[in-house]
Amino acid sequence: MKITGLLICLAVAAAATAQESGPKKLQHKTQSPTASVDNNPVTCAEAKAVFDKIGKVLNTATEKDLVKSSSIATSSKPVTREQVIDELSRIYTQSGPAFKLIPNPIQVNISVFRVANEATKKKLTDLAKGGFVGPIGVLAVGPKPGLTTKQFGDTVGFFLTRISQYEHMPSPRWSPTLGLEH
Repeated sequence: MKITGLLICLAVAAAATAQESGPKKLQHKTQSPTASVDNNPVTCAEAKAVFDKIGKVLNTATEKDLVKSSSIATSSKPVTREQVIDELSRIYTQSGPAFKLIPNPIQVNISVFRVANEATKKKLTDLAKGGFVGPIGVLAVGPKPGLTTKQFGDTVGFFLTRISQYEHMPSPRWSPTLGLEH
């Protein structure tokens, strides 16, 4: 009995000291983000570089030479929303042969679009119906003729997300609502 009690006391003492001498809690110094918002307009040269890079990436991904170089002139002038719409429409049209799945069109209210040129408005309508641009996003209804870095980045990201959806055929095994044959 005395030995059993002694063993229990030793086990409790060992457990207590093991907890005290265990590893210390990890601590780290938290840092606040240092990113700043750039409200400067995107220049034509910057937009051209982005659209050319998009073309190269899409050509590599599809293993086809579908998307050609951007037609925006390299300059330090701010790029206009109309130029961005024209470029996105060009990329959409040129990459069309690589599309594997085309969802139903989205309903859009074109009366809210703030684009003066009718040809550009038609391109914007097609992009919005396909889900390539936000139907009430800054590209469609923006109050200014140009785009800030953040607005341009959001627009391009939204567009690329939709392009990647169109150029990828989901597996019918994991997407049964597509109604495709197995």
